[in-house]
Amino acid sequence: MSRAYHMQFKVIGLNPSKEDAIGDVLADEWVGGMYSYASRDPFSVTWDGESSLCGGESEEEFASRIAVAVWQANQGFCEVEVIATYLENLPFETHFMDRDLYEKVKAEHPEALELKPVEPVESVEPMKPLELLPGFVEALKTPSRAEALYLLVEEKGLDLDDFVHQLKSVEASDINNDGSRAQLDYMIAVGGIAWAEDALDNYK
Repeated sequence: MSRAYHMQFKVIGLNPSKEDAIGDVLADEWVGGMYSYASRDPFSVTWDGESSLCGGESEEEFASRIAVAVWQANQGFCEVEVIATYLENLPFETHFMDRDLYEKVKAEHPEALELKPVEPVESVEPMKPLELLPGFVEALKTPSRAEALYLLVEEKGLDLDDFVHQLKSVEASDINNDGSRAQLDYMIAVGGIAWAEDALDNYK
């Protein structure tokens, strides 16, 4: 016999490096549309998903099993909170609006049942031509700081292989194969445009 549940797993004080491992364990133990969101101070991650408890396992038994699996994946203690929401036979109420209510509204508030006239749509004035601010067109012609650096590198024929290797030797070979523009993109991504400008000024 299976019973449908929405389960929320909140893990508090976990090892951040074990977040993916814990998520994998929860996905294995609770198969069904898992998604997560993290919060800081203290570091915690909450996973949600809907599936079913099977084999007569109780909510408490399931929560205990989940906690052990999380502690194993975390390689140490962390707080584990399991919120179980039973999705079958949820409480509900039916509200039937009968003729008595209709007659009461008709007698006491007849205006509520009257159809409101449709108001005609006013004509819309045509849009005026876009007026550009003074100097806007010229600003569009001015290259960005990044583009100015690209032009500088290409004009001087700078070889940034050594520089990029110093930044990240593992990925440098792939970056260098794409040329100076890719190298400069990487430098800007790592240190920012101002840092890249200063670095190139001092580059020999």
